[in-house]
Amino acid sequence: MLIECLHCAAPLDVTVGKSIYKCNYCGRKNVPQQMRTLAQVTPVKWQPPKVWTPPAHMAIAGQSLKYSRAIGLTMMMPILLGVLIPLIAVFFGTGGGNWLRVAMWDQESTLNCEPNGELEIEGVDAKVKRGAVIEMSGNCTVTLINSKISGPIGIKGGGNAQINIEDSTIKAEEIAVDGKGNAKIKVTGKSKLHGKVAGINGGGNARIELNGATVFGEETGIDSGANGKITMRGGSKIEGDEIALRLGSNGDVDIRDSKIVSDKGTAIQGGANNEVKCNGGSIKGKVAMVFQTSADLRLGKCKVKGRKELGRNVKNQ
Repeated sequence: MLIECLHCAAPLDVTVGKSIYKCNYCGRKNVPQQMRTLAQVTPVKWQPPKVWTPPAHMAIAGQSLKYSRAIGLTMMMPILLGVLIPLIAVFFGTGGGNWLRVAMWDQESTLNCEPNGELEIEGVDAKVKRGAVIEMSGNCTVTLINSKISGPIGIKGGGNAQINIEDSTIKAEEIAVDGKGNAKIKVTGKSKLHGKVAGINGGGNARIELNGATVFGEETGIDSGANGKITMRGGSKIEGDEIALRLGSNGDVDIRDSKIVSDKGTAIQGGANNEVKCNGGSIKGKVAMVFQTSADLRLGKCKVKGRKELGRNVKNQ
């Protein structure tokens, strides 16, 4: 509807039903009952004049008044969407959505990493009562830095998970890090992983790298699964009450200046076709090693304490 301002006679495009209308030119407030109606329905192509000059019969006749109305919501929406949608796309496409997800995390419920996502979590002290503290979808990367997390499961990976743990502590009622298939797990600094079932469950084809870290499981320290590859550096330690390191078939372990320990049970237990290299480290257990068949043990510079139970075709150098 078009009405006429009482003070400058300018035409105003208004929404019916308001108790007061403010003029877009002179800024004065108008009571609708006193205003003259110019058109019951605003013409489709009507546009307000950019400048209005009040007629001679008005008190402010002859002045040039510029249109100064704020853009209405309906007019703003296309503009806002045109600007915001690209910004939002850039924000989430460059990891901003992941940053926002971490920033808004209450640290009492599960933090989810979306498929192909990447989360960097630093300086948190999270305690979750159910499920995993951090749950990853496929192809997700999680980096945990200088943090403490605890719950039934610390980090639960999806397929092809990339898990980086730096100077952090994970304490789990079940598994500290559950890598699933094709996981790449890197634990560095003074990190400590503790799980009642396992410190790390690698899943098939796991790649596990420890550098200065400690992994402990009340049942199993690390269960690498089939085709697992484990490297230990910088004074790292794997410890388990029953089994410190469990290898499936085709496992590969490279130990340098690090320890695998099970005071009450077995330090390393492996299936078929495993290779163990130890240079400047130690393997200690009530049973130091159990291998079924076809193992290649290169222990020339390694301190081994505990009996060995070696099956067929085991090379012990």
